[in-house]
Amino acid sequence: MFLGQGADGRTVSAGTHADLVAVAGEVSEEVDPVSLGQFPRQGHSRLPCTMYILSKATPGTVFAMCRENGELQSRQWLYWQQPPAEVRTDYSETDLADRLREVFLAAVMERCGADRTGVALSGGLDSRLVTAAVPRDKAGIVFTMCDRVNREARTARRAAAAYGRPRFPLIRHQEYLADHLVEAVRFIGCECEFVHAHLFGFADTITSEVDVLLTGDLLDTLLRAYTAKDFVCRRPLGGLLPNRYERIPFDGLDVPRDFWDERMPQDVLESMAERRKDFCDRNADPRRGSVAEFLKIYPFRQWLEVATWAAQRRRLPIRLAGADRRLLDFAFTCPVELKLGDRIFLKVAQEVMGPGLRIPSANDGVRPCSGHLWRLAQRAIRKWQIGSPASWKVSGGRPRFNTPGTTTRCIGARARGWPASDARMGRISAVSMVCCSKAVARFSWRTKSSAGNMGFAFCSWQYGWGW
Repeated sequence: MFLGQGADGRTVSAGTHADLVAVAGEVSEEVDPVSLGQFPRQGHSRLPCTMYILSKATPGTVFAMCRENGELQSRQWLYWQQPPAEVRTDYSETDLADRLREVFLAAVMERCGADRTGVALSGGLDSRLVTAAVPRDKAGIVFTMCDRVNREARTARRAAAAYGRPRFPLIRHQEYLADHLVEAVRFIGCECEFVHAHLFGFADTITSEVDVLLTGDLLDTLLRAYTAKDFVCRRPLGGLLPNRYERIPFDGLDVPRDFWDERMPQDVLESMAERRKDFCDRNADPRRGSVAEFLKIYPFRQWLEVATWAAQRRRLPIRLAGADRRLLDFAFTCPVELKLGDRIFLKVAQEVMGPGLRIPSANDGVRPCSGHLWRLAQRAIRKWQIGSPASWKVSGGRPRFNTPGTTTRCIGARARGWPASDARMGRISAVSMVCCSKAVARFSWRTKSSAGNMGFAFCSWQYGWGW
């Protein structure tokens, strides 16, 4: 938090963006060329420097700037200590999951409105977990935004029905982003890379319906190792065996070449590199399970993604459960190994989601907390659905879905004349389908029903098909 103070000590500007506060408070007019060079290249000036202020700012402080006797002066007040240390040994996964569940439910409960509470519900799991945590006695309505009624919107509709919540669809028109671009950027400021504020353009509609809006923002980053880029997921035998995670080399100083590198003075580029190194030296904690994750989420101001909800909070009554102090402290404490693969997240979801566990995620078609074999079966059915001619008509082309490092298509690729690499992935998917089919057939025989009927019943139950 930054304050600009006048010569008499009176606060003349305040905000979360140091550069804007410096200009609005007329604290400084001197531009730092190195910070200025960082802005077009990475969207923000690297902490603790800004384009106008060269004083050192400590994360978790209120930073007041003023001029006294013609010189820039600064004062700081600490409101958050250094984040707690990560637990690396002798921990109980069950106890940590219980603690997370307790903290998460309290964070949601305390942010609910007295009368009208809404939730921004997508087809994923973060917002679904928030919806499940809203107490039944709170009048709840869910908002789902989409360009058209697609798979994510249909999944959100099923989730809303499962929790007995009325649903309010928000359909974006073709020029939605262009129409709200300028207004959103004004709220974001210049310290964030622009990310379109999803619900920003529906502020009037939402505020007329609810007093408080909850979202699932930050949960994937804090609890699901979204920024742990020094780990990579390995899929043995093309995914037939459970995923495993391996640590890979990570260099916080390594940045790809950029358009601006050829248009900046060499001394500025060298100074930018020195500041990156200084930032990593001061903030990289080798004792943590994921150095990459820590560098991303601390200091908090380094998140480029904050632009989305930073703009929304200025027009919408958003309360972020993911920004709860207790949840932040837990995220720093929790071993990264429990975040990888959504391990601890799903442990909490299994106890909190209730009827929402029966609905597949719109992202991968898998029900939350499914076992590995059950997951393979659901993924195979999702790929078969995508590969059916009927789905081609809806999507306007051949089926295509992405996984990290590879692009796969539906079963039987070579039979349709597609490239051999696609055919190989198709054979892997086919093996998955065969393995899962055998499991279904074995279960069907034991329950005195035919494998075919069992498979069709599964499809109908899983994806809501008609009988």
